[in-house]
Amino acid sequence: MRGKIFDDFMMFIGYYLPIFIIILAGVIFILTSIFKYYHINNPSQYYISIQNQNNQNNQNSNLNTINSTIMVDIYYQNGYDIYYVPSFIENLSNWNIFYNITNTYSNISNNNILQINPENITNINSTTFNINSLSNVKLNSTISLSNNTFEGNKVTYTYQGNTYECSIKGSNNIQYEAGSFIYFCILCEPLNNQNNQNIQNYYLNEPEYLNITPAIYLLSNSYPNIPNTQYYNYTVNNVEIVNGTYVVITLSNSNGGYSMEDFQNILVTIGPPLSNYINTTPYYGDNVVFLVYYAGKYYALPSWYAGENNGNYYFFINLLNIPSLYNSNSFGCNFLPIFVGFSNENLLPYLNGTIGGDPYALDPSNPSNAIEYDNGLNVFPIYVNFYSYNGNVEDNSYCGNSNGFLNCYQNILYENVLPPYNNVTIYVNATGQISPYVGSYGPFEGLAMDAGQNQGSYALITSNVLQNTFSQLSQSSNGLGLQTFVYFSGIPWEDSPGNGITSSTPEVADAVVLSYVSYNNQFYADTVQDYNADDSISNQECDPTSGECYTIGNQDIGINVGGYTYLPLNFPIFMYEYGWTSTFPPSPGSGDSSGYYVGILEYNSTQGLGYFLTTQYTNNPNSIGYYDYYYSGSGGGISTCSKNISILGRSISIQYPCWGLNYYFVEDTSGSTNGYSGSDYFAFMPQDQQGNSYYSQYGVFWLYNWFQSGSNDMLNIFFLMNGNIFNYSLALEQYEWCGLLRCYRAYAIPPNPPASTINGEPIFAQSYINAYNTAFNQQSNSQRALYNYRAFTYSEVNSNNFVPGTFGYYEYYASSSQSLTISYLQDDANYYNGNPYLFISAGSGGGSGYMYLDWVIVTYGVPYVVSVS
Repeated sequence: MRGKIFDDFMMFIGYYLPIFIIILAGVIFILTSIFKYYHINNPSQYYISIQNQNNQNNQNSNLNTINSTIMVDIYYQNGYDIYYVPSFIENLSNWNIFYNITNTYSNISNNNILQINPENITNINSTTFNINSLSNVKLNSTISLSNNTFEGNKVTYTYQGNTYECSIKGSNNIQYEAGSFIYFCILCEPLNNQNNQNIQNYYLNEPEYLNITPAIYLLSNSYPNIPNTQYYNYTVNNVEIVNGTYVVITLSNSNGGYSMEDFQNILVTIGPPLSNYINTTPYYGDNVVFLVYYAGKYYALPSWYAGENNGNYYFFINLLNIPSLYNSNSFGCNFLPIFVGFSNENLLPYLNGTIGGDPYALDPSNPSNAIEYDNGLNVFPIYVNFYSYNGNVEDNSYCGNSNGFLNCYQNILYENVLPPYNNVTIYVNATGQISPYVGSYGPFEGLAMDAGQNQGSYALITSNVLQNTFSQLSQSSNGLGLQTFVYFSGIPWEDSPGNGITSSTPEVADAVVLSYVSYNNQFYADTVQDYNADDSISNQECDPTSGECYTIGNQDIGINVGGYTYLPLNFPIFMYEYGWTSTFPPSPGSGDSSGYYVGILEYNSTQGLGYFLTTQYTNNPNSIGYYDYYYSGSGGGISTCSKNISILGRSISIQYPCWGLNYYFVEDTSGSTNGYSGSDYFAFMPQDQQGNSYYSQYGVFWLYNWFQSGSNDMLNIFFLMNGNIFNYSLALEQYEWCGLLRCYRAYAIPPNPPASTINGEPIFAQSYINAYNTAFNQQSNSQRALYNYRAFTYSEVNSNNFVPGTFGYYEYYASSSQSLTISYLQDDANYYNGNPYLFISAGSGGGSGYMYLDWVIVTYGVPYVVSVS
């Protein structure tokens, strides 16, 4: 028996044990590989003790251990672009710059502290802090490069023939509560303006399995007034990410003067080869996530799929409160890496409050089933959609309290979908000739704001995000940037011209007004016609003896255009008049012609003043009449022409009436204009559309504002505006309507959702790119935010990027006889106390225009576009 046992034992040692060891080694190798790739395999990013994240302030109660997370990122700069390229140091033998992190205690209330092990970290990826007591425990982490140089000292690194100067950015010494998240970064800049850098995007070598939490939950502490954040307190475990790469967001730019504020919006364009990983069924983009790593966890930023063109996919994301989380911790590192990941499955069931997109874009063949996943409100501060998707409208829920307005709408909440953290409310008022409604008429659909002659209405739109950001405006040194994109379907434009003698033009014309106002129970709005009528009646004096009356001062607010279009009192007005004339024969020019009108509507009870436009809020205007506004546009009418003729051998100049076209770029002060007027066109003026029955120049109306606190309780308001930021023809459908005596035909702007590719490119995404190029990529103002512009002429714009017809801040014209520089507006900051609203109005100038509001999207901060390929 003993011999058999011995023989079996020897067989086990000689035969089975080697097999067991080989199997065990294989299991260990597999487990090691899984652990290695469980987090994004990024050798330039070192995570220190990311285990034991729990609800007890990262404390393991059994081991009395607090785990802090330290992250070190290395970036490379090429011009304005920042790259995050881990592939540079995948082979650490090529990396000859080392960093060291020293961790120490400070402000300790007792001495019962265990040793930090290890105290020094040199290019390794983990450590643990063991502490017996949490009372007043603070830690210090100090990072230094291998030769102990800090930011500003030259530390060179050569890779593939390029030499870089690397330094620590921000603070190299951070004091923090034990258990916190710490972030250091190193920036390497090329020496001697080297442009042949071999910088490439980094892709995953093999799939990762990540635990993902919606980043909306991070708002719960910073923004307690924002609702519904508790619904996003969950984590989706082991999400397989099959590929991905990083984009780097620069949080501030000293050259351009901007810094990222909370809720900044960013457009990400994804092209080949990564676009090949994007799902197209059942919904477009339902497998794409945008991740930030914070405090040892991966958080998914809210994203919104905006469409596709030629293999490029467009996504908008929202940074939420990530900028303030980084800034409040005094990291001083200026860069935010965002991992763009692609899963192999549909993530909508798990992240339907974070991943979303335009219903039309998600599933064009069956959009009604996709509408519940449209999370535009979680991405944009204002997202309003009255476009009907197979009969479904997103913003058609009636408010319980209409606040005295004719109608009130809210975003519809769908079953089995997480409620948005950002809710919208829309109040609507009108002239009485129209009661605004959500519906369709002929080829038009949306919110009817003008559906006939002598009509006009306005909408006040607010949201949780808009209220929270405006309330902090006075505390922000950086100010507040808002881009507003508005799409109307309808027929707002001018007819082809008459001869100016037997008929005036146009018969069909509307105006659109955008503004940001505050509603504090003192808000007032009325039509241009009513303001003008009040001035003409109140500004009269009568002789008590004869009873004869005569006019004094202002007889209008400074303009006759607009008609039944509403204007807000005490707030800026950004109006585009499609075409209108008030006199016979026509009298073109500022106040009577189509184009952009910019000013602040003010009231003064002094007789001779009344209501008037001004560029700077004033308490002491000229009492005999005053108005002041900016105007850019065109007008045609009767003018005086001259011609030289020869009579009896003598040259004689004769003058005669003729029809002419003039362009205007002026400031009109009480009827005295300064600037340009003439027959020449340049880029700061909208192109004249008289005689163009297609009226193809106007699509997405765009307004870019920057609000900056000024001195003496004033608010500085910078602006750019364009009635055609999409820059393509949208008047494609011919429509006929009839009056009492005749019928009319015109080419109508058809209703379209934001992701419509009616002209090959998604309307909203391409409009945003055009806005980015116009505001941010001009030769004179490259990478400069609007409030930090430098003055530039129409000859200095980048013709490849600047969208013609854009009118706004710091544009100037100069000649030997006259000059004009467009300045920002200055309003009384006290009027902005109260809930902020976006003000949108549309109304008849003359004739029977049709204006249906399809959608409104407001983006936050500076325009910002990044590409991933």
